[in-house]
Amino acid sequence: MVGGKITLNQDETNKVTVKSPDTEVSGEVILTLPATPGLSGQVLVTDGNGNLNWMTIAAGPTGSTGPAGSIGSTGVTGPTGPTGPTSPGSSWSLVQWCTVISNGTTWWSKCN
Repeated sequence: MVGGKITLNQDETNKVTVKSPDTEVSGEVILTLPATPGLSGQVLVTDGNGNLNWMTIAAGPTGSTGPAGSIGSTGVTGPTGPTGPTSPGSSWSLVQWCTVISNGTTWWSKCN
């Protein structure tokens, strides 16, 4: 029989139903079910002789972490800041020249 099913009634409430494949099988296939319904996440495994048992399958190995992504592009250069003070005489010397950059919320200074 192709695609048939058998229901085994232990009593009016307890039963086991087994369905055959939708394709023909060659020869005789006898499977012996375990006495319990198993636990959540368990699977039926066979010993190769038709005896079925419940087994908890362990998670497989995980792969290594992939490489880091590329660095994004540089943002737009902000406007040039105002010209700094001029030395009023020989007592002043220029130590650094700084440009102030803003994105509207945060300010940075870039000094040469």
